[in-house]
Amino acid sequence: MDINLFPNLTMDVSVVGFGLWTIATKKWKSMGRTNHVKFLNDAFGLGINFYDTADS
Repeated sequence: MDINLFPNLTMDVSVVGFGLWTIATKKWKSMGRTNHVKFLNDAFGLGINFYDTADS
């Protein structure tokens, strides 16, 4: 996974992020908690450490 280096942060940030809105809102069809956890674990395993938690 490529990373962005930010001099004022204590960690590097992945260039690919995971938008949590798709698994955290009822506007999208739920695929179940088990799948949501799997998606997050898979993303983390691929090196993604930027998670967008904005509400819109």
